[in-house]
Formats: sequence, C-alpha cells, structure tokens
Amino acid sequence: SDGRFAADSPIGIFAGLVEKHGLKPTGANTGHAVLPFSMVSNVALDLQLPGTLRFFDELKPDVLVYDSMILCRDALFAARLRGVPAVSLLTVAGPGGYADHMT
Repeated sequence: SDGRFAADSPIGIFAGLVEKHGLKPTGANTGHAVLPFSMVSNVALDLQLPGTLRFFDELKPDVLVYDSMILCRDALFAARLRGVPAVSLLTVAGPGGYADHMT
C-alpha cells in the first residue's frame, strides 16, 4: 500500500477502504464483514498491485502459494502478469466451513 492505510494488519487496506467509502458491516458473523471487503476489492487491488509486482521482480519466485480468499488477489494477479505458476490454499476448514462467510 502507499501508506494511507494501516500496514500492521493484513486487513488494514480493506478496513481503511471500507471506512473511507462509508460501508458498514452489519450482523455478527464473518459474512457481514466479507461483503464490504468484496465491494472495495478492486480498489484494494489497484493500490496493492504495484508493490506486489515490485516484490515479485525482486524475489523472482518459481511458484506462488497463496490464500485464495479476497485479501490475496494482488498476489494472484502479480503471478499471472509475471508468468509465475500459482497454487491456492483453501484456508476455511471442513465441509460447510465457508457457510458462515455468506450468511
């Protein structure tokens, strides 16, 4: 990020954009936080991608293993733009584990 949002948290840029755009998570479960994050995900990608591309250019990875949830889209796009194979991890455990995110 360019320093406008909290860098001390993996959700810092998303939380900052949600606040900046006046979006409010409602309800008590995870899904209500995921929806506003999805609404700002393309703005976050635009802010994150240049730094992620610089990181890829410096590191020159052979492969990317990444969390496929909404917070890591920049890594996938950087890998595709640099021709690096990418493998996603599903970090929501067990059958039905994702249901809480969408209800």
